[in-house]
Parts: sequence; structure tokens; C-alpha cells
Amino acid sequence: MVLGVICVLLPPVKAQQASGNTENTDASPPKNTIVAKIAVGSDPVAAVVSPDSSKVYVASGLANSISVINASTNTVTSVIQLKVVPAGIALTPDGSTLYVTAGSAGKVIVIDTSTNTVTAVIKVASAAFDLAVSPDGKSIYVPCLSEIDVISTATKHVTATVPVPDQAEPIQVVFNRDGTDAYAVCLVTVLKNRVLAGLLQIDTSSLKVAEYLWNRRGYGSEVIDTHNTLFVAERFRNKQGATVPALDMFNTVTKKSIGKISFIPYDGGVYGTPAVTPDGKYLYAASSPDIIIVDIATRKAVGEPIPIVGAHCLAIAPNGKYLCAGNDIGEPNQTGVLFVIAISAQ
Repeated sequence: MVLGVICVLLPPVKAQQASGNTENTDASPPKNTIVAKIAVGSDPVAAVVSPDSSKVYVASGLANSISVINASTNTVTSVIQLKVVPAGIALTPDGSTLYVTAGSAGKVIVIDTSTNTVTAVIKVASAAFDLAVSPDGKSIYVPCLSEIDVISTATKHVTATVPVPDQAEPIQVVFNRDGTDAYAVCLVTVLKNRVLAGLLQIDTSSLKVAEYLWNRRGYGSEVIDTHNTLFVAERFRNKQGATVPALDMFNTVTKKSIGKISFIPYDGGVYGTPAVTPDGKYLYAASSPDIIIVDIATRKAVGEPIPIVGAHCLAIAPNGKYLCAGNDIGEPNQTGVLFVIAISAQ
């Protein structure tokens, strides 16, 4: 796990929301009810829901496994045992293939979801903790610290690389909705271990970095793309030395910051994978000891936090009916837990 940095692609929201209008047209936020606690392998680090919302795949780092869950019965139907430590996972748009990064092993594991078997192992340039599938399902982008490797889903081979600026270490990536651009989070260590979280805009047609968008001092970032706006989650220290969790918003058209969502007074930072409802109205973020719901239009936390200590990897079903949250507390001999939270209108 690298500095808690995750990149997630979110559905677009209305233009006025992205441009800064804070009017909220909803009467109340969604109701969230924990309906199941499912035992999975120790240390669940990533989760993804199938396009038809029928299955959930959970990668467990300390168990070297992928748990396959039937979303109708909330039961584990299969456990895919791996020879490596899984880190990031992603499904192709048709749900037929699951890709898994193997962390420091520098590999990507390919799994056929119809048989739950490994069909290929792809060597990449170096350690890889995240990956993203292009919207057309033809390419996989894998940040490899020194470069971004591009895998063809047809051949299951690395077919191209995206070079990055010196000292930039790409660790997370996300595509925009039409796949014309990708955005990568890079960490850069400079004088006296000062860490900068930078954003690279990548032209997917030329496979070149189009622009170095943003950087600041911090402990990590999470990029969320929603209608020309990047939400960059950070854990950084303020002038008083306190850790401040927040979502900085960056407009990709004007190339300027357009505001911030603060999670204070909630404890801790923003951990793991944020998630958004399919209608693009609400964002869920894990900020221990709770999961916080943010109204994207008003940029404020709303409703009651969901009390799950150690929640880490979040994933919302494409049908919008449930949220999954894995805990981030685990030992090699302990069982991890995936919480299932039903989402419904008030």
C-alpha cells in the first residue's frame, strides 16, 4: 500500500456543480444501512463491483487472495488464491476480465471471471500498486514508479510506455469519461524528504504527458474525475502541525483550484478509495472512524457518518443500491471484513 493513494473515476455531474454552484436541489441525503458483514481474506485493500452489480471482487493483501462475492446473497462464492500480494484491481467494461497488480513483484495478474482462474501474468517495468482500464476496454494503464506501462487487453502484453518527468513517480491513474485523457498522481521526493503530490495530464492518443497540472506538499492524494473537476484528497499538516483531511478541487479546463471540502472535525485523513453514487450527487470517503457522505453540489458533509472503524476500500454498485467497504485492520492470521451498506432514498 503506497501512502493511501488511490485514483478513482467517477461519473460526470452537472456543469453548474463542477463550476462551483453550491445550490443543493435534494431534500435529504441518501439513507445508509449496514446490512451485511462478510468474512474475506486478511487486509482487504481493494474492491470492485461488476458492471451488472451482481458480484463484488475483494483483494486481500495479507491473504494473497481475491474473494468473489454474490451480491444477492452477500456470500463468498469463490476464493482465487494468488502467488503474489494483490494491490490494485480493475474490471473490463464487460466484466469478463479482472486485472490485479502485484505490488512490489512488478506484475499484473489476468483473471477470467467466468472461471475465476488466472489466464496470464504480465511483467511490467517495476512495482505497481494501481491500474485503470480505458473506457473502451482496449487498454490498461499501469503506473510503475518510473513510467506508465500500457497493456493491450487483446494481446495481454505491454505495447507502449508513457514517459514521465524526472523525479516524478506515478502511482495512481484515472481516465476521463471518453478516454481522451488520463490523469496520474505522482509523488516526488525533493529536499529533506519533502513530498509533493503532482498531477500529470496524459494525452492517450500520443501517449505523452500533456501538462504537469498541480503539486503541493502533502502525504498523498486521491484523484476523482467528475465533469472537468479533479477532487484531490490529501493528508497534510497545517501551520499548527495538525493533520488536516480535505478534498481540494481542481478544474481541468481553467487549470485552477476551485475550492476545498474539509472533513474537520472528523478524525484522521481520507483513506483508501472514495466512491460516488451513479447520479454523481454524493461522494463517500473513509475518514476513520467513520465513512463520511459529501454533497458534491454544496461541498459539505451531510447526513449521519457510517460508523466503520478502519474502513478503507470503498466501491459503489453501478445500480446505486449498495456500497462496499473493506476494513483496513488485519494481521496474517485474522479474517478481514467487507461491510455491505444499503443505499436508499430518505
